[in-house]
Parts: sequence; structure tokens; C-alpha cells
Amino acid sequence: MTSDGKPNLQRADVPLPTPRQLMFRLASLMLIAAGGATLLFLVQGPTIASSRLTHRIWNLGHIGLFGTLTALTLWVLKERLQPRNSWLVHAAVVSSVAVLGGAAEVLQTMFNREASWDDAWRNIVGAFLATTFFCPAKPLARRTRLALRALALTFLVVALFPLMRTSVDEYLRHQQYPVLSDFTTRFERDRWVPTYGSHARISDEMEKVTGRKALRLDLGRRLYAGVALSSPFGDFGAHEELHLHIFNAANASVDMVCRVNDLEHNNEWYDRFFQNFDLKPGWNDVVFSVDKMRQSPRDREMN
Repeated sequence: MTSDGKPNLQRADVPLPTPRQLMFRLASLMLIAAGGATLLFLVQGPTIASSRLTHRIWNLGHIGLFGTLTALTLWVLKERLQPRNSWLVHAAVVSSVAVLGGAAEVLQTMFNREASWDDAWRNIVGAFLATTFFCPAKPLARRTRLALRALALTFLVVALFPLMRTSVDEYLRHQQYPVLSDFTTRFERDRWVPTYGSHARISDEMEKVTGRKALRLDLGRRLYAGVALSSPFGDFGAHEELHLHIFNAANASVDMVCRVNDLEHNNEWYDRFFQNFDLKPGWNDVVFSVDKMRQSPRDREMN
């Protein structure tokens, strides 16, 4: 009985864990949390030179980490949560992870890491999956539980879609080799990363002329604005030239630079290939020598 005369259902019906059990649960939670924090703040994630699949798989770690932490937290508090309303537990978990995940993204900027609200979303997906499948609170109606689990799995599929999309495009890219990109599928847009305020999208404006779609690039106004084909490709040593087919919609020429580097690049200007070229109004066939690229680093041959 409590002090006001009401029955204490938690202590009467749900035995609390022993101190040893509680310490074991807390130790497990802290160990996983410490490992996750180490990965988040100290371990260098994929770089711009890493494959897109590596980036996608790395990003999914947010779902696994926060799902695991949420499930362990529910395990630690299992007996205390059993008398509680499930809706309150779901709301508390999702809101707490939203706040903590957002704070973690902001903190990453202090460690020279970029904040990503997509990562914050994946944190919530992991927590929501855990609480819908492992919530120890008073059970909801069966239909409600199934609906929540279906919603959580739907969120998981949405979070997995970039990985599936990239996997398909990686297969298509290998089929197209040695073509870098012919824009026959909209998935190819993901290969190209606009830089410094530029914007890129797959466009059908040139389809009547070329018979295929093209990548439309609206250049930003900042220095080095452009687009980067960042995911590593295979060995082009057996080929002689790089061909770019570019349409300049402006009425004046545009001074551009082609930069190429390999995975060994040390980020110094003398350790990469770069060459200026002018884009005249209309169509431009731009050609670069692969042998010149190979010899462009000052102290070595480019791979």
C-alpha cells in the first residue's frame, strides 16, 4: 500500500530487479553507449573518396545504434515501465531521442564534422522500431500494436531506400563502364555532387537533340562552384582520353576547370590533374589526355 492507501501495483505485481541485475543492465547500456559515442565523435567516417555504398551503409549505423540503446534502456527500466501507459512511453522515447539526436548533430560541428538532419531522422527510426517491438509498458490493443509496428517498418524501408537506390546505380555504373555517366536513369543524379551553391538535376531538355537525358547544372556564384563525380571508379589506365559533352546555355563563354585526383591524393594542388577550358555558347566537346592525367602529380604517377 502507498501512503495514500492505494495499492502499489508495481511492487506487489512486478518484482524489482536485484541490485546485481540492475548493475549488469546499466553496465551493458553504458558500454554500448560509450562505444556508440566513440564511433560518433572520434572515428572518422567515410570521406568524399569513399564509395557511395560505404556512405549509405555507414549512415544506417544510426538506426542500429539508437535502436539498440533504446531497447537496452527499456530493458533497464522494464519493471518500472510495466505499469505505465504505452502511449506515454512511446512519446517519451521518440521525443527524447529527437532532442538527444539533434544535440549530437550540433555537437559534431565542434569536431569538424557536418551535422545531418537525415542522421537525426534515422536516430528516431531506430528508437521507434525498438519501442514498438520491445515496449514493456501496458500492452495496447492488438490492432494498434500491429499498426504501430507496420508504421515503424515503413519508416525503416524509407530509411533503407537510399541504400537500395545506390546499389542499383552501382550495378548500372559497372554495366556502363567505361562511360562515366549517360543519364539514362534518374539514379545517376546521385553520382554527381553539386559544390559551393550549385544545383544539379536530371533534365530532359536535350533529349530531342541527343536522344537521351542530361545533367543540368546551375552554377553557384562562389569560387569553385561546380559539380563533382566523387565515387571512385575503376582503372582507366588502358584508355587514352576523357570526353565530356557539355551544352552551355549562356550567351557568353564560361571559364571552367577540370580536376581529377586518385585515392592517394594528398589534397595539395601539385598532386592532382587540373586544366582550364572554355565552354562556348552551345555544344562543347571537351577532351582531356589520360596520359597527361597520369603524369600530372609532381612527385609520382597518378593511379
